[in-house]
Amino acid sequence: MRALLIHGFLALVAALPAAALATGPGTVTFPREASVTGPRITVGEIATLYELDETLASRVASIELGRAAEPGDARSLTLASLRSRIHAVAPGLHVETPPQVRVRTEHREITPGWLRGRIAAALHHRMPWPAEAIELGGWRLPESFAVAAGARRLRVRFRDGEDFLGTVRLDLEWTDPDVPDLQPVRRAAAVDVAVRMPVIVIARDVRRGQRLEADDLVVERRDLARVPRDAVRDATDVLGMETSERLDAGQVVALGALAAEPVVRRGQNVRVEAGGSGLEVNIEARALERGSVGQLVQLENPLTRRRFSALLTGPGTARLPESGR
Repeated sequence: MRALLIHGFLALVAALPAAALATGPGTVTFPREASVTGPRITVGEIATLYELDETLASRVASIELGRAAEPGDARSLTLASLRSRIHAVAPGLHVETPPQVRVRTEHREITPGWLRGRIAAALHHRMPWPAEAIELGGWRLPESFAVAAGARRLRVRFRDGEDFLGTVRLDLEWTDPDVPDLQPVRRAAAVDVAVRMPVIVIARDVRRGQRLEADDLVVERRDLARVPRDAVRDATDVLGMETSERLDAGQVVALGALAAEPVVRRGQNVRVEAGGSGLEVNIEARALERGSVGQLVQLENPLTRRRFSALLTGPGTARLPESGR
C-alpha cells in the first residue's frame, strides 16, 4: 500500500509544470519575445504567473517595466532589470527569464493611399459644393509610418479661416480613445482643391456703360479659386445692369464691374423725408444726378433753388442724413 502511494505521488509530481515545482511563493516566467499595445510595459502583459495567490498576482502583474518602444519598434529588457523590479515588490518570487526579453509594440501601418481616401472624405464633408464639382490633386502626403495598434481615431483638422479653394493645408492626429496617456501621432498634409462651378462669362466685348443683355452672357464652369469672389452665378441677377468698365469676351462677370441699378435718374422728382423727435416732414425735390439705393445724391428744392444731399432709400425716395438735419 505504501509503495502504491509513493508511486502515485511521483506520477502527480511528474505531471505538474516545471514552474509549479519552484520553491517560494510562486514563479514568474518571461518569454524570449513578447508584444504590447499600450505606451507602458507591465509584467502581466508579457509574463506568465504560476502559484501566486490572487492578491500577490495582482500586485506583480501591475509592475511597470518601463515605456514601450515606438509603434513597430522593439525594446529589450535584461534579466537583471526584470528580477530587480519584481523582487522590489515580491522578494521571494522566483523569476525565470532568458538573458534578454524583446518586447515589440504592435502597430498599424498608415500608407499614403489610405490617407488620401480619408482626407478626401473629410474635404467632401466640409466643403459646401457638390462632389462632382470638386477636383483634388497635387497631393503632399507623408510617407508610410506606424501608429499604435489601438490608435484608430483619426482627426483631420483644417486651418482657421480655410476657404477650401486652392491649396488646403491640414493636420492629422491619431489617438487611442482607450489609452488617454498614449502620445498622439501627428502629421501634416496638403492638397490642391479645384472647385469648378457655373459662373456668368461675357460672350462678346462689352463697352463701359452698356446694359447687359441675354446675348452678352454665357454660362461656363470655372475654378472658383481663379475667379473674383463676387463672380455672378445667375444671369438673371445682372440682366439690364450697366457695366462700370469695359468687359472683354471670356471675362467672368463680377458685381464690382457693374453699376448698381439706379432708382433715381437725373431730373426725376424725389420725395425726401426729414424730421426728428416724432415730427416727420416730406418735401419734393429734383434729382441733379442719378443714383442707387444707399448713395448720397445732389437734389434741388424747386421752390428755393437750394441744393442739398440726401440718401436714396428706394425708387423716387430719399432721406436726409443725420448731418443734414
